[in-house]
Amino acid sequence: MIDAERELISTMLDTVEWGVEPKEGWEKFALNLAEISCEKYKMQIQE
Repeated sequence: MIDAERELISTMLDTVEWGVEPKEGWEKFALNLAEISCEKYKMQIQE
């Protein structure tokens, strides 16, 4: 598992664990998280 995957999973678990809907809503939360994770993944692959 690479850092981008680890961070994606931990962020999802931390958010879901509390059971409180994110301010921006679940759909926006998931889209933002996927976008950030994708960018980090690309950077790690390039290194």
